[in-house]
Amino acid sequence: MIENGYRKFGVSGFFILLLLVLILKLFHLQIIDKKYRSISNTVSVLEEQVIPSRGAIYDRNGELIVYNAPVYDMYLIVDAYEEDDSSKITEFLAIENSLLQEKLAEAKSKGFWKRPYPLLKGLSETDYAVLQEDLYRYPALTVKTATQRRYRYPNGALLLGYMGEVDSADIANSEEYYKIGDVLGKTGIERYHEDSLKGEKGLQYLLRDKNSVVVGRYKDGDYDVPATPGKDLRLTIDIELQAYAERLMNGKVGSLVAIDPQTGEILSMLSSPSYDPNWLTGRQRNKYFRALLVDSLKPMFNRAVSAEYPPGSTFKPLASLIALETGSVTEDFRYPCSGGYARNRGKPGCHAHSPLTGVTDAIRQSCNAYYAENFRLTLLNEKYANTRVALDDWYKYMTFFGYDTKFDIGIDGIREGFFPDSEYYDNIYNDWNWGPMAIISLAIGQGETLATTLQMAQSTAVIANRGDGKKPHLLKDEPISTVYENEKPISPRYFDVVVDGMEQTFLSGTARGSQIDSISACGKTGTAENFAMVDGKRVQLDDHSLFVAFAPKENPKIALAVIIENGGYGSTYAAPIASLVIEKYLKDSIPENRKYIEKRMLESNLIGLERDNYLEFVAEQQARAEERKRKAELEKLQLSQQTTDVEL
Repeated sequence: MIENGYRKFGVSGFFILLLLVLILKLFHLQIIDKKYRSISNTVSVLEEQVIPSRGAIYDRNGELIVYNAPVYDMYLIVDAYEEDDSSKITEFLAIENSLLQEKLAEAKSKGFWKRPYPLLKGLSETDYAVLQEDLYRYPALTVKTATQRRYRYPNGALLLGYMGEVDSADIANSEEYYKIGDVLGKTGIERYHEDSLKGEKGLQYLLRDKNSVVVGRYKDGDYDVPATPGKDLRLTIDIELQAYAERLMNGKVGSLVAIDPQTGEILSMLSSPSYDPNWLTGRQRNKYFRALLVDSLKPMFNRAVSAEYPPGSTFKPLASLIALETGSVTEDFRYPCSGGYARNRGKPGCHAHSPLTGVTDAIRQSCNAYYAENFRLTLLNEKYANTRVALDDWYKYMTFFGYDTKFDIGIDGIREGFFPDSEYYDNIYNDWNWGPMAIISLAIGQGETLATTLQMAQSTAVIANRGDGKKPHLLKDEPISTVYENEKPISPRYFDVVVDGMEQTFLSGTARGSQIDSISACGKTGTAENFAMVDGKRVQLDDHSLFVAFAPKENPKIALAVIIENGGYGSTYAAPIASLVIEKYLKDSIPENRKYIEKRMLESNLIGLERDNYLEFVAEQQARAEERKRKAELEKLQLSQQTTDVEL
């Protein structure tokens, strides 16, 4: 009996002790530990993405170009919004009511009731400081910290590209990586290298109460996944050279591409007119974006890689190399010029110049008649079965130099230009037995031939490197690779002949006014005919000014192409700009005796005040073209009077 009593007392005591422990634990949870009292009200765990820091962008010398600045994004919570909040919120944020209503409608249509929906992005620290004090009065508004792209230089906009908010297509194509409100690269480097720059998102799990208010981290963040920052990029661009070239191109429509011939690294790439890349950041982005889109001069169009032009006389060094390699002409080949190509009734016409002494002199004086005959002899070369086979062989040489080739340099919008083959002309002439005279305009870089500024710069780099062309690229850590892996199609000795002619272009030829002291530069001027359709009629406008060059002659460090639309002769604008860019890159300064050229290029404005009036602009260019044509006819007349014999 006594033993049973002890046992009964022991069991009762155990349960009483257990009850006391539970009561004390409950007292601790309910009264003492406020953390768990707060969590007791939690009704869900919120999974929230952590946006990684986007990779920075540097130039070839390690100079920071693009970085991330801290900003604040304002979000809207629909469930906490009341109709009478409208005027209060719009006044508080200084926004139009239409914007607020638009964002409300979007949020509701996409199911964002309790989740924050982006309302205003990119508020600066100053903006946020003004709003922060009274933000608690507006339950429907919440703020998140973020970063936004900033650009240290007002240069390179079309090359670097811009950022923009994702659309439905971006979200659908990203395998659920992007969410509404995210941003990504839309153009340029930012778009092409999005995968490297964006990094990898992280995750954090937040405790949220029944009112959707975040009250803490789930499990103290044990299950959170940290974000992985984006990869920094180092470009081949020299940002100081880029800024200088853009200053020279200001007030002009055109483009410039400069390449290191020995590596293929692009030193500068620009299109003019352009814009400050910072314009497309922050709250003013939409205003600037709309203005840029409707600008008649298309500042958002990258002329360096997307515009295609007749290369004009910059094509002639290539024509000489092909004719020499195929044995169609010799180094001392001569052809008389009487103001035009006599075999074709004076077409193409030519400017007045002294008699030629060979290939080198033909390049120096840029004789159209000479190159027409050069082209004819190549197409009729007895090594070929017929003209069609000869033209197709010529086409292969052109692709070696980069024509009719799409270069993957690391940005979108690359065009491949055009050089016709025999099939193209067979389709045009409908089985007619066409010959060299039918396509003679190809001889001087006109006709159907089209090339981008990038392609002209690349072909010049191939010449500078005596046939050892390197693939052009924009990333500094990209390996150097050769365009033509097999045996080079043109013998090195022919390059020496052509390079001598390009050097003479600077010393005593068509670009002598742009000669650079103490630098053995080599170049070729070009003037390309330019037409436009006005009221259904084909109207000739002022010619495009072109120039290609490289320097130094031996061990070249820079090769470039410059195109100035409606700029006239190649020696007028393109050659001086190219020579200044070369000197700036190789010497880092412009000497006093060339400051007047620099001043003239910096101050020249070919766009004028009437740039938005297209018809007036066309009329002005047409008048200038007709005046130049009249002067050219006068020069030919004077030359023909001096010439009595023409050797055919």
